[in-house]
Amino acid sequence: MTASLTRRLTPREREVVELIGKHHTRKQVRLALGLEETMVRKHLTSIAKKAGIDRTLNIESQIAAVAEHLLTADLTLATCEAPGSVGGNPRRVA
Repeated sequence: MTASLTRRLTPREREVVELIGKHHTRKQVRLALGLEETMVRKHLTSIAKKAGIDRTLNIESQIAAVAEHLLTADLTLATCEAPGSVGGNPRRVA
């Protein structure tokens, strides 16, 4: 699910998720990425849809939770990568 979600997000959406995950406000995201408010809303809505987030609730806090989950999953995969693994594929530790 995590890798699948990451692949479905556009590069810009991943940037938005990263900033929201660092607890940036919509305004801070807009300023950091040089976007209009409407584009930030559009990206948040798209991210929420792709992540299966209920858009009637606070989107930013839910996306921040998704960002934290993605970061944790990436770190877990990185630490589980076995030296000399075939094709560079990480081995998952149960």
